[in-house]
Amino acid sequence: MKVLVWINLIHVTTYFIKDFGECCADNYVIQLSRDHKPEIPAEKERIIRSGGRVDKYTENGVKYGPYRVWLKKENYPGLAMSRSIGDLCATSVGVTPEPGILIYNNLKKYLNMK
Repeated sequence: MKVLVWINLIHVTTYFIKDFGECCADNYVIQLSRDHKPEIPAEKERIIRSGGRVDKYTENGVKYGPYRVWLKKENYPGLAMSRSIGDLCATSVGVTPEPGILIYNNLKKYLNMK
């Protein structure tokens, strides 16, 4: 899975990190953003307010895997993220294309820059 991240240089020492997705890596990485998971309280609240529901996939009464975003009364779309670009069905139940934005005043310490 690839991640879409923009880093905007605002001042010499201030960076805005806009995160649109998630990524798992095997190599050494520095996590500068947070995953957008539907079980995070603020994300879950937005989804429920929009008429969606957050639950794990259920088969024969047994729940499997990560929490997902579903239509209120259907097992669809089943996204395991709470932010996504271009998914109209998921957007109708609170999945948003708005990025999470984090602000770092000194990114050099994270990137080993001099």
